[in-house]
Amino acid sequence: MTANEPSRYGDPVRYADGAALTVEARDGLVQLVTRAPDGAHRQGVELAPSEAQQLGQALIAAAFASRPQSGATPSRPGLAT
Repeated sequence: MTANEPSRYGDPVRYADGAALTVEARDGLVQLVTRAPDGAHRQGVELAPSEAQQLGQALIAAAFASRPQSGATPSRPGLAT
């Protein structure tokens, strides 16, 4: 890894077309990045660490709130299974 390459965290979310949503960090910022199947950068959002923490907490809360009582995990079109 070179000094300019981001650090990647966790497993990417993979889409049916082979694209991926990744969590990366570079230069003190957290980045949510969509990458093409070949790894090329498609689009991204940069967040300050405090914003990333706030977003993470909101995602966790939403994930628990949206789960059906049965415990089944709903799927979304376009996500790889």
